[in-house]
Amino acid sequence: MANCTRRFFRWLLLGLLGAAIALGLPLFAALAPPARVAAQTNTVVALLQPGLEHYRAQRFSAAADAWQGVVDTLDKNADCILRARALRYLSLARQHLGQWESANGAIAESLDLAGACAPDDAELRAQILNARGRLEWSRGDDLAAVETWEAAARNYLAADRVDGVQLSKLNQAQALQALGLSREASRTLETVAASLEATADSTLQAAGYQHLGAALRRIGLLQDSERALARAGSLATENDLRARIWLEQGNTYSALLNRALARGDRLDPGAIASNAVCDRLIANPNSHERIPDATCFAAAARTSYREAARLASPPNTRASARINILALAVRTGERQGLTELANAIATDLGALPPSRQSIFARLNFAQSLTCLLPEAAGSADFCPSTIAATPVGERLPDRRAIATIVADAAEDARLLADPRATAFALGQLGSLYELNGQLDAAEQLTRDALLVLANIQAPDIRYRWEWQLARIRARQGQPDDAIAAYQTAVSTLQTVRGDLIAVNPDVQFSFRDNVEPLYRELVNLLLRSDRQPGQSDLAAAIAAIEALHLAELENYLGCELGVDLAIDRDLETFDPRAALVYPIVLPDRLAVITQLPKDGSLQLRTWDVGRAEVEQTLQELRGALFARDASRLLDRAGRAYEWIVAPAEAAIAARTDNIDTLVFILDGYFRNIPVGVLYDARNDQYVVEKPYATAVLPGLQLFDLGSDREPLQVLAAGISRALEAENRSFSALAADAELERIRTSVEDTTVLLDEEFTPATLQANLATSDVSVLHVATHGSFSSDPEETFILTYNDDASDGNSGRLLRSRELDGLLRARVLSERQRLELLILSACQTAFGDSRAPLGLAGLAVRSGARSTLATLWLVSDNSTLALMEKFYSELIAANVSKAEALHRAQQQLAARPESQNPFDWGPYVLVGNWR
Repeated sequence: MANCTRRFFRWLLLGLLGAAIALGLPLFAALAPPARVAAQTNTVVALLQPGLEHYRAQRFSAAADAWQGVVDTLDKNADCILRARALRYLSLARQHLGQWESANGAIAESLDLAGACAPDDAELRAQILNARGRLEWSRGDDLAAVETWEAAARNYLAADRVDGVQLSKLNQAQALQALGLSREASRTLETVAASLEATADSTLQAAGYQHLGAALRRIGLLQDSERALARAGSLATENDLRARIWLEQGNTYSALLNRALARGDRLDPGAIASNAVCDRLIANPNSHERIPDATCFAAAARTSYREAARLASPPNTRASARINILALAVRTGERQGLTELANAIATDLGALPPSRQSIFARLNFAQSLTCLLPEAAGSADFCPSTIAATPVGERLPDRRAIATIVADAAEDARLLADPRATAFALGQLGSLYELNGQLDAAEQLTRDALLVLANIQAPDIRYRWEWQLARIRARQGQPDDAIAAYQTAVSTLQTVRGDLIAVNPDVQFSFRDNVEPLYRELVNLLLRSDRQPGQSDLAAAIAAIEALHLAELENYLGCELGVDLAIDRDLETFDPRAALVYPIVLPDRLAVITQLPKDGSLQLRTWDVGRAEVEQTLQELRGALFARDASRLLDRAGRAYEWIVAPAEAAIAARTDNIDTLVFILDGYFRNIPVGVLYDARNDQYVVEKPYATAVLPGLQLFDLGSDREPLQVLAAGISRALEAENRSFSALAADAELERIRTSVEDTTVLLDEEFTPATLQANLATSDVSVLHVATHGSFSSDPEETFILTYNDDASDGNSGRLLRSRELDGLLRARVLSERQRLELLILSACQTAFGDSRAPLGLAGLAVRSGARSTLATLWLVSDNSTLALMEKFYSELIAANVSKAEALHRAQQQLAARPESQNPFDWGPYVLVGNWR
């Protein structure tokens, strides 16, 4: 199974770890005063204080110089404890500057000195361990960070610093999430919540809930984050703390907005200010009522940011809130009152002294202003693809004024000797020149930014400017140099692939905005129409689209899958009778690459249909399936067949190979349509009626494609009764009959039906038996929102007969991961027979793909929509009977079962036999 050791939002979160860490309290300073220095003399305080002042002001280079000077003057023996403290501070400053090796040396010496000179000072040891945990986490060693922060928590407990324990646990939770251990991360945060309830001081309790809410947001538990922040708001009385809570609440609503937009929700900018439901919820922040749609999330975010700006007295908090309002306006299309807002932001920023925070605040401000320029719509780096026009009468800074803001930020960053801020500012200035068509100046500024980054680890910034350099070279008419630059950017992005990287943690852009275009622009260049691409170009295009699919899946899962992409994987070694088909959706055309066995040759066919036309056709096809509209279905299914299946058939026909399986690595909206329902009008055949089987892969590198198959040993679980779960009603299913037929077909079958099927019983059976097939017959949903990808089980502690439980993908992942970690036999096949993709969610198949990959199963058979019980019973009975037969692949077993189902008079409509898809190993 894939090893999830992801840097989950790591580079994004480095900005959050701020100056509070210097004091040993890693995620927030509000819960506790600075580290106690009662044993230190006034001389000691005087030595450390200049560096602390620089650090708190985010002048990290100056702080490092100050503390390095202190270290250089101290004797290792006479000033042992003070030297240990200074080295810890020095390590933190070096970490912020990306100087990992010197940071590591400083923290190692600090820990050694503390052990030798103050073995009983638990608080000092805890502070040093927190700094070491941050370093380990920053460098990608999540497991070490978990262990280090756990040790820090133990030492804080020994020092009677409960606040320190809480803070270490918050850090530990984010590292656990990075390891893919979502349940453990959630439990860790639950212990923090429990300890906060026992805190007597309401102000400290409010601050604790504020940062708990932020931590919950960072591991994707957005509803829990919303509730924690509402609790914080109910406890806080001091305006500045309330402002910070409102700011975090706005960030959580913004994250909910991004999630809603990703799953296909529509925004109505005109309704944001007038939605009564939203107004009611915002007026009652303790309400647990679910906000219904993207428009309400946008309204709630805007109101939260406005409250933060109204209550805040420090200009930095007020500026952050107003900058977020402006960024939200860019995202949602609101265009009224922007002049007044921009003037207020400029006033706030003018009151801030130079620091990394103030520099990035100005850069964020400039980025939003850039996105409001008429020429920026859909073209400027990291701007939303659709920008509404700014109303007449709004007078916003023009390009020259924006460039001045960015240039001033770059100069401040240079004076602070802050390489991250300097590189970002230079690159952003280059993007303005690129937008203005001044390509030579844009190239020079971009190169200057990359030169600054040469000696620090900042791949989140580096890939952006490498990408920018690639675009510039392409516009300069240098396609080969552009391709090389694009490939460099993709290589850099592998270290942070899938992250939603932003300028700072308050502004989160979507995957589509800041990652996906990089890959598609590279593929577009490799397959450009002014020449005939060679085999190496086609292989590179496949590698890029595989990398995109992997990054997209990692972004969805929140973990790194640890896959090394290879462009020359030998198809012959794992199935000489299968051909691979790669449809690639580009902005202005559709490319289809077919890879054949034996010689691995690649063949390209392109169609002059852009992304918009492809998506509209496939959406209409899916709608026709649900409406059982035969004429519209045949027309759209026929067009899609000509696009992606006919080129593969033509390639196969020209060969003598006995190819019996087509494996599709689907792209874009094609993932919402089962290939079997596509229609060959010339031969009056659906694909399912063809002589070859079909299967789907999210990526060639993600599954074990070996041919050895485990003997069938089935764990069959299902829900037959109508249940209620989380205020949702689920109808009865014929799961009892389905599971009984499996028991009849496969002798070695264990059945968990209705109240026997709970998360606990599922976990127990998976942990104690070597099943090769997990068959689940219950309601389920696949969504681009992990929280809305689930299967229905009985509740573990149900006191009545109709209490269900939504077992979400993260929990199911955990159960299946635990099985693998216990060294049980891996699943050969996971079957989900009554699930469906969320309606209107264009990326819902990510839920299915994510579950298929994380389950560790070699193959997953699932439905894209719910069909009749009779159809499912007939198909599953035939599927198992074929699967038991010798030399029948899983893909062929499904193929035969669908053909038999399609031949029945009562289920000839593609809606009845079409939704079944096999994901993963087809052997």
